[in-house]
Amino acid sequence: MPFFNRKRIKILSSVILAILFIFANFYSLRQIAHYGLELYFYDKMLVAYQVGGEAGVKTELAKVLSQEKMPSQLKLAEKFKKKLIDLGDPGKFLSEITTEQKCRIKMLRNLRSITFVLIFLIFISRFIYKRFFRSRDKLKALS
Repeated sequence: MPFFNRKRIKILSSVILAILFIFANFYSLRQIAHYGLELYFYDKMLVAYQVGGEAGVKTELAKVLSQEKMPSQLKLAEKFKKKLIDLGDPGKFLSEITTEQKCRIKMLRNLRSITFVLIFLIFISRFIYKRFFRSRDKLKALS
Protein backbone atom coordinates (compact mmCIF):
# COMPACT_ATOMS: atom_id res chain seq x y z
CA MET A 1 0.00 0.00 0.00
CA PRO A 2 1.63 3.26 -1.09
CA PHE A 3 1.94 6.10 1.39
CA PHE A 4 -0.14 8.49 -0.73
CA ASN A 5 -3.10 6.65 -2.04
CA ARG A 6 -6.09 8.29 -3.67
CA LYS A 7 -8.28 8.49 -0.57
CA ARG A 8 -5.60 10.15 1.52
CA ILE A 9 -4.83 12.73 -1.14
CA LYS A 10 -8.52 13.46 -1.63
CA ILE A 11 -9.09 13.90 2.11
CA LEU A 12 -5.95 15.99 2.53
CA SER A 13 -6.84 18.29 -0.35
CA SER A 14 -10.41 18.65 0.95
CA VAL A 15 -9.15 19.65 4.41
CA ILE A 16 -6.69 22.14 2.92
CA LEU A 17 -9.45 23.61 0.76
CA ALA A 18 -11.75 23.96 3.76
CA ILE A 19 -9.05 25.74 5.77
CA LEU A 20 -8.28 28.07 2.87
CA PHE A 21 -11.97 28.87 2.33
CA ILE A 22 -12.42 29.63 6.03
CA PHE A 23 -9.39 31.91 6.02
CA ALA A 24 -10.36 33.71 2.83
CA ASN A 25 -14.03 34.17 3.53
CA PHE A 26 -14.32 34.55 7.28
CA TYR A 27 -11.12 35.38 9.13
CA SER A 28 -9.55 37.79 6.66
CA LEU A 29 -12.80 39.65 5.98
CA ARG A 30 -13.52 40.06 9.69
CA GLN A 31 -9.99 41.33 10.30
CA ILE A 32 -10.23 43.74 7.37
CA ALA A 33 -13.51 45.09 8.76
CA HIS A 34 -11.96 45.44 12.23
CA TYR A 35 -8.89 47.27 10.94
CA GLY A 36 -11.09 49.38 8.67
CA LEU A 37 -13.16 50.51 11.64
CA GLU A 38 -10.03 51.45 13.57
CA LEU A 39 -8.60 53.20 10.52
CA TYR A 40 -11.79 55.22 10.07
CA PHE A 41 -11.78 56.33 13.71
CA TYR A 42 -8.09 57.20 13.91
CA ASP A 43 -8.19 58.92 10.53
CA LYS A 44 -11.10 61.03 11.75
CA MET A 45 -9.06 61.96 14.83
CA LEU A 46 -6.01 62.74 12.65
CA VAL A 47 -8.04 65.12 10.49
CA ALA A 48 -9.39 66.78 13.64
CA TYR A 49 -5.80 67.15 14.90
CA GLN A 50 -4.62 68.64 11.62
CA VAL A 51 -7.49 71.13 11.58
CA GLY A 52 -7.71 72.13 15.24
CA GLY A 53 -4.73 70.67 17.05
CA GLU A 54 -5.19 68.88 20.35
CA ALA A 55 -8.34 70.89 21.10
CA GLY A 56 -9.84 69.69 17.80
CA VAL A 57 -9.12 66.08 18.76
CA LYS A 58 -10.79 66.55 22.13
CA THR A 59 -13.92 68.12 20.62
CA GLU A 60 -14.16 65.43 17.94
CA LEU A 61 -13.67 62.75 20.60
CA ALA A 62 -16.42 64.28 22.73
CA LYS A 63 -18.69 64.37 19.68
CA VAL A 64 -17.98 60.71 18.91
CA LEU A 65 -18.61 59.69 22.52
CA SER A 66 -21.91 61.55 22.65
CA GLN A 67 -23.32 60.81 19.18
CA GLU A 68 -21.89 57.46 18.12
CA LYS A 69 -24.24 54.47 18.27
CA MET A 70 -21.90 51.65 17.29
CA PRO A 71 -20.56 49.87 20.41
CA SER A 72 -17.23 49.00 18.81
CA GLN A 73 -16.67 52.65 17.86
CA LEU A 74 -17.55 53.71 21.41
CA LYS A 75 -15.09 51.23 22.90
CA LEU A 76 -12.39 52.51 20.59
CA ALA A 77 -13.19 56.12 21.52
CA GLU A 78 -13.05 55.36 25.26
CA LYS A 79 -9.76 53.54 24.83
CA PHE A 80 -8.33 56.49 22.88
CA LYS A 81 -9.61 58.95 25.47
CA LYS A 82 -7.61 57.15 28.17
CA LYS A 83 -4.56 57.02 25.91
CA LEU A 84 -4.85 60.70 24.94
CA ILE A 85 -3.88 61.77 28.46
CA ASP A 86 -0.54 59.93 28.24
CA LEU A 87 0.30 61.01 24.68
CA GLY A 88 2.70 63.87 24.24
CA ASP A 89 2.02 64.45 20.54
CA PRO A 90 -1.27 62.93 19.37
CA GLY A 91 -0.54 63.81 15.73
CA LYS A 92 2.50 61.55 15.58
CA PHE A 93 0.63 58.67 17.23
CA LEU A 94 -2.38 59.09 14.95
CA SER A 95 -0.32 59.24 11.76
CA GLU A 96 1.67 56.14 12.79
CA ILE A 97 -1.40 54.12 13.65
CA THR A 98 -3.26 55.06 10.45
CA THR A 99 -0.31 53.99 8.28
CA GLU A 100 -0.02 50.78 10.32
CA GLN A 101 -3.72 49.97 9.84
CA LYS A 102 -3.47 50.67 6.10
CA CYS A 103 -0.53 48.28 5.85
CA ARG A 104 -2.42 45.58 7.76
CA ILE A 105 -5.43 45.92 5.47
CA LYS A 106 -3.21 45.70 2.37
CA MET A 107 -1.46 42.63 3.79
CA LEU A 108 -4.76 40.86 4.48
CA ARG A 109 -6.06 41.70 0.98
CA ASN A 110 -2.89 40.25 -0.51
CA LEU A 111 -3.12 37.14 1.65
CA ARG A 112 -6.73 36.70 0.60
CA SER A 113 -5.76 36.97 -3.06
CA ILE A 114 -2.98 34.43 -2.56
CA THR A 115 -5.48 32.13 -0.85
CA PHE A 116 -7.78 32.24 -3.86
CA VAL A 117 -4.84 31.45 -6.15
CA LEU A 118 -3.97 28.46 -3.96
CA ILE A 119 -7.58 27.29 -4.03
CA PHE A 120 -7.54 27.51 -7.81
CA LEU A 121 -4.25 25.57 -8.00
CA ILE A 122 -5.61 22.84 -5.73
CA PHE A 123 -8.71 22.50 -7.91
CA ILE A 124 -6.51 22.22 -11.01
CA SER A 125 -4.21 19.67 -9.36
CA ARG A 126 -7.20 17.59 -8.22
CA PHE A 127 -8.54 17.63 -11.76
CA ILE A 128 -5.20 16.53 -13.19
CA TYR A 129 -4.84 13.88 -10.49
CA LYS A 130 -8.28 12.45 -11.29
CA ARG A 131 -7.52 12.39 -15.00
CA PHE A 132 -4.20 10.64 -14.39
CA PHE A 133 -5.67 7.90 -12.22
CA ARG A 134 -8.67 7.39 -14.52
CA SER A 135 -6.39 6.82 -17.48
CA ARG A 136 -4.15 4.55 -15.37
CA ASP A 137 -7.14 2.52 -14.19
CA LYS A 138 -8.41 2.19 -17.76
CA LEU A 139 -5.01 0.92 -18.89
CA LYS A 140 -4.98 -1.64 -16.08
CA ALA A 141 -8.47 -2.81 -17.03
CA LEU A 142 -7.44 -3.26 -20.66
CA SER A 143 -4.36 -5.30 -19.89
